[in-house]
Amino acid sequence: MTARQSRVSTSQILTAPSCSSQRHSSGNPFQPAIRTGTAKNLVGEQVRALRIKRGMSQQALSDKLETMAIYVCRGSVSRIEDRQRTVTDIELYGLSQVLGVPISQLFGPDEQ
Repeated sequence: MTARQSRVSTSQILTAPSCSSQRHSSGNPFQPAIRTGTAKNLVGEQVRALRIKRGMSQQALSDKLETMAIYVCRGSVSRIEDRQRTVTDIELYGLSQVLGVPISQLFGPDEQ
């Protein structure tokens, strides 16, 4: 293999498609969508149930996440609960901390 074949040129990097110019079903070309059905996460229903059980509004949940430097606006909380938005690992951690449950419990009450 020659040096030219083994290296990526600066022009290739500068002309690579950006997230905004190449959309996948998840809206991010580097983040796979859940292929089964239309749900984009597995935790939304349990997040909603735990939030309501604790008497917390979506805004209050968003505010508590913000104190952990996890920025999820109220609208995004709604989309997570409706399973219309993916959840990152950091967000999953924050949700478990704010809701006071292990991460595994966010996947359902029987998953402890």
